[in-house]
Amino acid sequence: MTAPRKLALVMISNFGRADGGRETWAYQFLPRLLARNPALSTNVYALRVDGQSDNSGELIGAIAKEDRNRFSLCFLRARRNWIPNSLKMAWAMLRRGWNAGERDFDLALGVGSFVELICMLLAPGLRGTPKAIWLRTIYLDEKSHRIPEWLRPVGAAIETAVLRRAKLIIANGDDTAAHYRARGLKIEVIKNAVDLDRWRMPTPKLERPINVAFIGRLTAVKGAAEFLEVCWKLSTTDNRHDIRFHVIGDGEFIEQARPLERENRLVLHGMIPNDRLPTILDEMDICVALGFVGIGPRGRGGGSGVSNAILEQMAAGRVMLCWDNVAYRQVIGTDAGFFVSQGDTDALAQVIRSIVRDPATARSKAAAATVMAQEYGFDAHMAKFDSVISAICKLEDKATS
Repeated sequence: MTAPRKLALVMISNFGRADGGRETWAYQFLPRLLARNPALSTNVYALRVDGQSDNSGELIGAIAKEDRNRFSLCFLRARRNWIPNSLKMAWAMLRRGWNAGERDFDLALGVGSFVELICMLLAPGLRGTPKAIWLRTIYLDEKSHRIPEWLRPVGAAIETAVLRRAKLIIANGDDTAAHYRARGLKIEVIKNAVDLDRWRMPTPKLERPINVAFIGRLTAVKGAAEFLEVCWKLSTTDNRHDIRFHVIGDGEFIEQARPLERENRLVLHGMIPNDRLPTILDEMDICVALGFVGIGPRGRGGGSGVSNAILEQMAAGRVMLCWDNVAYRQVIGTDAGFFVSQGDTDALAQVIRSIVRDPATARSKAAAATVMAQEYGFDAHMAKFDSVISAICKLEDKATS
């Protein structure tokens, strides 16, 4: 066996197309995985909480018809309550009945964090199956605002101990890999990818009013508070004809955004499915990337890795305005984007004003970002995945021979 013929993929998600970067990636990765590997069958295990939409038809519909007989999707069900989804998924994986067709997997792959690995370790049907985990974030940094500082070293020790149980650990960015390598873990890097043809569009006009877009979840770790603060600062009478702000997404800060909408200072588009996003993005000039890395200035945690949204916006040739942190620096060079210190809303507002005054420099940076995005095509992404997985399968063959 130089490649798996039967794969279990575990992801704590309801697989809504507009739910986030992991879902966007999965809708592109899974169809390509099956098309590239005609002998492979894949079982996906996900989570649906009561009241959530049934997205199974959408995900299955993304798979080519000729490959669907090798694809199975199982949504584990959970009640809506105070218990975190991670614990719901782990309990469901432990308690469910696993039939004969859901055993003897060649490989189990978790996508997310060490929590997905816990779910796989608990699943009776995956006992004895080699396990890989594809890290999409630095979990404790992302959740740090919920974890007391004195407890974080204990959490890191537990996380590291769990990750050592994996046969293979993949990170989706150099920053994530460096973080876990510092703990003595061996990490492979497969960065996120983007469908370059799908996001190819005309360069932004940068004509007044310049459209500034926040695309994603309106949460603290994504910089929603800072973006709304800048909206208040710049959407004055003097600037109203120069700049127009947009939010494409939803989240905990939506109510704080509504007064801006009522005063015509902000356009709220709501959640937009990824397949419709190119049409909206074509109308935007500037995209802000304000996700915090590490502990933010107001005690918030932040994630890591290469963002799907960033790659899409770069491929589309938008002007990128980002916090100056390792997550964005690993993808965007100084010549390809504007950077300001994390949490500095005055500097953020000043850069937007400078783009209004000097659109030529902004166009030059946007063109450079488009060139840089070419390194993140899906062909290279899938080839790297095939190579890494095949190497692990060969090691497994040696261990059992």
